[in-house]
Amino acid sequence: MTLSLYTKSIFCTLLILISTVHTSYAQESAAIEGFGFRDNSVNKPLGLRLDPFDYRGLPKNIRGMDVNASLRTTIETTDNIRSQENGESDIITIFNPIITLQKKIGRHFFGGGAQAEIKRHFDNDDEDVENTNFYANAELEATKSLKFPLFIGFSNLSLPRENIRVSDPSAVTETPVELQSLDASVGFSYKPNRFSIDTTLGFRQIRFDNNRFINGAAAIQEDRDHDLYSLQTDFSYDFTTSLKPRLSILYEDQDYARNTFTAGGFNGDDRSNQALTILAGGRWNYKNLIIGDIGIGSITRQYEDSDIDDTTDLSFQAEVIWEPSQKAHVEFNAGRTAVEDNLIIAGLDRTNVGAALDYELKRNMFIRGFFDFMNEDFTETNRTDKTYNTGIGLQYILSPHIQFGAGYEYKERSSPIDASNFEDNRFRLSLTGAL
Repeated sequence: MTLSLYTKSIFCTLLILISTVHTSYAQESAAIEGFGFRDNSVNKPLGLRLDPFDYRGLPKNIRGMDVNASLRTTIETTDNIRSQENGESDIITIFNPIITLQKKIGRHFFGGGAQAEIKRHFDNDDEDVENTNFYANAELEATKSLKFPLFIGFSNLSLPRENIRVSDPSAVTETPVELQSLDASVGFSYKPNRFSIDTTLGFRQIRFDNNRFINGAAAIQEDRDHDLYSLQTDFSYDFTTSLKPRLSILYEDQDYARNTFTAGGFNGDDRSNQALTILAGGRWNYKNLIIGDIGIGSITRQYEDSDIDDTTDLSFQAEVIWEPSQKAHVEFNAGRTAVEDNLIIAGLDRTNVGAALDYELKRNMFIRGFFDFMNEDFTETNRTDKTYNTGIGLQYILSPHIQFGAGYEYKERSSPIDASNFEDNRFRLSLTGAL
């Protein structure tokens, strides 16, 4: 059954298991006097608020180190376990343990953490996965105006079925596609006065595991392996009027380890490319009531293979946060960019818009609803995919050690390739326990 766009906007989901990521502005606003959960279990500065949907208790100080450990258990039902046109239902139990460590030594900050997502299915045990992530980070302060952020992380992941688009029903893999990711970055932040410059040099290595299709044929994934080198620099200036103009320059070099797999070997195109994104815009804060961030510019991508056309496209990103009262938090976002999607090995022009509302029903009970839409135009074929995602969720914080959640989510993708179409309805109940 296909739901109308109006009906989709009414349906909502729980974001208790997968918390919506707020921007630094949202966190800045909440830390002053805005929307959020007020944890009265410890003495805090007046007005300090916490994101209720990302709340997992307070850190414990153990031998000078702040430790936060929690376990979230979720029971989830789905009517389309493999995100196919004709889906199959199942019940999923998800265990999500997280531990974070933080310590400050002098003027320097050190941290790290680990988390896992363990999924167990009632009927389809071939869909069971164990996702893990480990990371360490630091911020070294040379002077009050000069800091050096460092990060390294490793992930072992199984991709959600909805991220894998297939051309025919037999192209579905027997088990979820698995990959390993290594991420590292180093940079500096220099703010001698109202002017600031932030530069980050990043590296990401992605390696896929081969699989098998449900018809028994080999599913070669190694042609998706790549290394990504990036260099990003942001220039900004703080005006006393809460306006912060900004210029962002991002250079990326994506190096594929192999050509695409065709005719029994890696004989296809070399999709290695370089991309330059330049965005100009600004950030503003109107009395902590309306906070915004917008950037407009272009992205240019050049491929090393002459058989693939280079592209230059409009790129923009925008977010507006509105907090009409301490009980309500509203977010609007929109963006457009050109991407090299290494999962389907294709270039896309991706446009997205979304909105979310958080509301405090009681001091320890919150409701969240959201709607997202994404339009993807394939640059090398006459194909456009449209994805809708909407939902509602409820979060009840019984104490710093126990939180309950419940909600519903609906997702649909519409594509001219029938095998890539799907609808999925998910209901969730969750229980979180923290130290």
